[in-house]
Amino acid sequence: YADQPGFIQALYSALSTNVSSDAVWVAQARGHNPSSNLLNNVAQGKLMVLDLFGENDPRGKNGSFGNHNFIYCMLHNFGGRIGLHGRFDKTMDNYYASLSAKPNQCKGIGATPEGIETNPMLYDMLFELPWMEKPANKLDWVREYTTSRYGQANVQAQNAYDKLYQSVYNCTTGQQGTSEPIVCAQPSLTASKVSAWSTGVISHNTDFVIEAADDLLSQVETLSGNNYNYDLLDVTRQALTDYAMTLLQQLNTDWNKGGKNNADFAPRARHYLNLIEGIDKLLNTHQSYRYGNWGAMARAIASEPAAVAGGATSADADWLEHDNLRLQITSWDTKNNWSLFDYSNREWGGMLKDYYLARWKLFFDNKLNGTALPSSWYEWGKGWQQDTNHTYTYTAAPEGNTKTIAKEQFDTYFWPLTDTKGNKSYVRRHVEQTLKNDVYATQGYRGENYIVPLPNGATLSSLSIDLNNDGAYGDGETFTEATVAIPAGAAAGLVKARLVLDDQTVLNYQLALADNITEARTVSVSLAAGCENMGSVSIDDHDGTSVTTTDYLTLRATANSGYDFLKWGVDINGTASESTDNPYHYYGK
Repeated sequence: YADQPGFIQALYSALSTNVSSDAVWVAQARGHNPSSNLLNNVAQGKLMVLDLFGENDPRGKNGSFGNHNFIYCMLHNFGGRIGLHGRFDKTMDNYYASLSAKPNQCKGIGATPEGIETNPMLYDMLFELPWMEKPANKLDWVREYTTSRYGQANVQAQNAYDKLYQSVYNCTTGQQGTSEPIVCAQPSLTASKVSAWSTGVISHNTDFVIEAADDLLSQVETLSGNNYNYDLLDVTRQALTDYAMTLLQQLNTDWNKGGKNNADFAPRARHYLNLIEGIDKLLNTHQSYRYGNWGAMARAIASEPAAVAGGATSADADWLEHDNLRLQITSWDTKNNWSLFDYSNREWGGMLKDYYLARWKLFFDNKLNGTALPSSWYEWGKGWQQDTNHTYTYTAAPEGNTKTIAKEQFDTYFWPLTDTKGNKSYVRRHVEQTLKNDVYATQGYRGENYIVPLPNGATLSSLSIDLNNDGAYGDGETFTEATVAIPAGAAAGLVKARLVLDDQTVLNYQLALADNITEARTVSVSLAAGCENMGSVSIDDHDGTSVTTTDYLTLRATANSGYDFLKWGVDINGTASESTDNPYHYYGK
């Protein structure tokens, strides 16, 4: 009956009569609310609608609330879950669109998160909106914010926030909150999220997050203070958490190729468990990320004046921590309700190790040794949640140095590379990946030694090079040393290579095999006779169709409409060959 006109009218009448004639009914715009009956049966000026998820689904600007006033809100966070996330551009743009469309009804801004104290930049921007005369230049605002946050202008810090702005802070999907940390999921090799209502799918550019962490790490001698340490931890945590999904997917691939008998599965499982433990170690360096800090605050409620008057006891404190805080961030419910299980998951130091990591250890023990799993993760979780014997106790004070541990964990799992244009990319350790040629950018000379670049502390297991460029690794093309003598007769051009390290890192990449050109030679390109109207040919980074240089060259053919590129006919000192590559990389003398 709550949505019937008569009920609504009677309720508002009682509100205005018994409370105040100036009373205003506040309603949330979420799901099907506010209903048309509510909108049509409360007088104009007596209903205020919270446009709850305005950064993703703004309704006020479209007239969804009739003539009633509304407040533009940013919901942002679901379940109090931790993760770098936001819709920076949409938050700002949708506010101004709402204000422009309904200038007399849009009365202000509001924050409506289910959990707060994450992603401070989004909230700083939101609460500044009413004070802006016009929409700010977004990237300029982010850079000014960075300067304000750290108390000084710092190019690397601004670069870090630029990357975050271009990735995690401009979510392009309709997901509810951050992409969940897969390390908090109920263990499964195919886990794709933690809770029923969210997603663990990562839609942002993970390289940008890693680069942002690297940029912040580069300033450990220059920047300091709580804001810097908080951000350094948070961004490094996000990079590691994103990487966990990649490592888990690799484990699933390994399992499908031999199960526990796959030689890579067990060591990669250890890497995964070590990763979670490393994230926990990092979280414990800052009070805001320690479970003990939040547990202490919950227990302290029992000592507040109103509680003390009733005779607070240690049992009251236990009830507040175990039956409230721990219940909410694990099962949420006192019964096994799958739809809310782990809905309010947390990457908090102490909890990550004792609750989430403990689950994963049991899972991999089952996979590798056949040890029985609990019949229910809900029942198993009661041991930590209820903790009747006080087995799991925590302190609020930080442990360890954020700068030191952030660098330690970053260097353990990421290997930075720089491409031929100076752009950074990052190898994820312990997994197999394929790199673009301009990222790894390795060069081998025919008739000389090729030394494969390795990350610090890495040991080579094997290196395979397709020396004859036949698409396979044949006899004499796999090596166990990092220095390889390239035969003078090896194929010239881009050939495939495969690098395997002893820590289960596997890189598939292209190696440029070429002559070591010490004397300039002339290279010319032209269209075949009779093809002059069919397209054009060029040499990248050079004017004209002929150049004398020692550089390696990229030749490019562009077909006119109605024609297709067929092949290059290559004439090197009277020796003819052909290639269908376009562009064609010329490495010869």
